[in-house]
This record gives sequence, C-alpha cells and structure tokens, in this order.
Amino acid sequence: MIAALHVQQGGLHTTVQDLGRYGWQAMGVPVSGALDATALRVANTLVGNAPDLGALEILGTGPVLEINATRVRLALAGGDASIQLLSPNRRDLPSFESFCLRRGDVLRIGSLTKGAVTYLAIEGGLDLPLVLGSHSTYTRGRFGGYHGRILA
Repeated sequence: MIAALHVQQGGLHTTVQDLGRYGWQAMGVPVSGALDATALRVANTLVGNAPDLGALEILGTGPVLEINATRVRLALAGGDASIQLLSPNRRDLPSFESFCLRRGDVLRIGSLTKGAVTYLAIEGGLDLPLVLGSHSTYTRGRFGGYHGRILA
C-alpha cells in the first residue's frame, strides 16, 4: 500500500515499523520495531488492521504525503501532532480516529507537541517485503521497511 502514498516531504525521521523481528538476536540482528507498541496497535486497530502490522513511525516533524489511491483510510495515534488536509480544501483532521482520503489529497503531519513518537496506519497495511519476518526498518543495517531507510 506504500504506492498509495507519494512522499512529498519525509519529515524529520519517518520509518516503517511493526512490533519487531525476534529470533535473530544471536546473529547480531536487533529486534527493532515500534518505540511505542501500544500506539502502533491503536493506530492499526482504528483502520481495521491486525494490531501488529507495519505503519509509519514519525519522530519530530511529520511527513507531507499525497494520496495516489482512489480511497485510503488512515489513522494517527501516539504523541500529539497536528494533522492537516492541505488540498483540495484545507482542514484539520482528528487524531485517534480513522479518516478517508482520496486521490490527489495532500496530508501534512506537523511537529509532535507532546510525546516523542506517533504512528500513521494505513488500512490494509503496507505492501513491503518482510525481512527476517518483519517490516521494521533497521537503518544502521539498511534493511527492512522502505529500502532500509527513512522516508525522504
């Protein structure tokens, strides 16, 4: 489902995270995964996903995303950040509720004002390959998530 989103600006530090990869620590691979597992589970539940699916983990300032799908249902949960629909009609969107956007809509997630991390879940999850059983990004190892890196 990542193709449903075009990243116009990646934000300060936006990655794909799920609940992590287990069973590889003896080989030097860290668990990785969500910094706030509860917030990830809440965001996924709000859009009807399994609680452990990967979502966008946002630290600091959030991304600006353009919707490239006919319709997509999203939810933001975790630390407080503003969510704005920039086009076609500028308006604020709620946290801790799901909302639907359509092709051409542009979404901006502002800076976190309370808390350190928030999660943007996408209905149906992210269409990315599992790496060692997880979608979590491990930037130091350059694997998982979206090509092993932050969104830019």
